[in-house]
Amino acid sequence: MHIDVLERYWLIAVGVTLGTFTAALLAGIFIFGLRTPSPVGRIDPTMIDQTEFAETGLRDMGNNRYEVYMLAQMWSFRPSEITVPAGAEVTFL
Repeated sequence: MHIDVLERYWLIAVGVTLGTFTAALLAGIFIFGLRTPSPVGRIDPTMIDQTEFAETGLRDMGNNRYEVYMLAQMWSFRPSEITVPAGAEVTFL
């Protein structure tokens, strides 16, 4: 079977690209130990009012440290804006 020279180059380039991506994926898994996130922090959306996210907003933890409790919805965040002093340490929850 005859394959045109340019087609052969494209087949080789595609094969090398697929091989490179596969090698990078396997290296990430086996060498660097990358894993997919687990659903440990999932919250039942019907029970939001019974969690710490029922009261969203900025909480002063003292010593120039703040915690922000935000609720992500489909097209917005609640609260939509927060104001934090410059240089403060902020933890988003």
